[in-house]
Amino acid sequence: IAAEDRVVLFGAVGGEADPRKGADLLRAALPAVKQRLRQDDGRPLRLLTFGGAPGVSTFGDMAVRSVGQLDDEGLRLYYSAANVMVVPSRQEAFGQTASEAASAGAPVVAFDVGGLPDIVEDGVTGRLVDPFDIDGLTQAICWVTGDGERNAQLSEAAKRSAAGWDAGVIGARYSEVTNALLANAH
Repeated sequence: IAAEDRVVLFGAVGGEADPRKGADLLRAALPAVKQRLRQDDGRPLRLLTFGGAPGVSTFGDMAVRSVGQLDDEGLRLYYSAANVMVVPSRQEAFGQTASEAASAGAPVVAFDVGGLPDIVEDGVTGRLVDPFDIDGLTQAICWVTGDGERNAQLSEAAKRSAAGWDAGVIGARYSEVTNALLANAH
């Protein structure tokens, strides 16, 4: 990955094979994303995926590199290198990859489904898109990656937001709620 590359990251258990994760929806958005961003500044666009078999495939004139299954350190490295993590899920109970990406400072673009609105604060840590809206997905990816300063601000906000998910922070919140309930029970 070169420093000037614009990196779009997608990942799921099984890579692109699980239709619930929406890799086909991301691929449908990519030609327009590539065209719009090329017109903006010409920086190379790279799609990296993880979770499936490693290898390189082509999509139109774009190479798509699957880096395979990653351990925790590999995940941190790829999330940190991404300009955007795209989570185009059709179904998503929570959004583990979205929360991991935010923790590493990657802004997230996701469909507004399942638990993803609990992770992505629209316009602050990334973008939420109406479910299955390919044009909206295209616009969101371009918005997040099209301006370097905005991308850096989204990245910092994502890291700050993710700090609130720390086990110690969550444990303290549970303790406060439990104590308040016990105090009110008497």
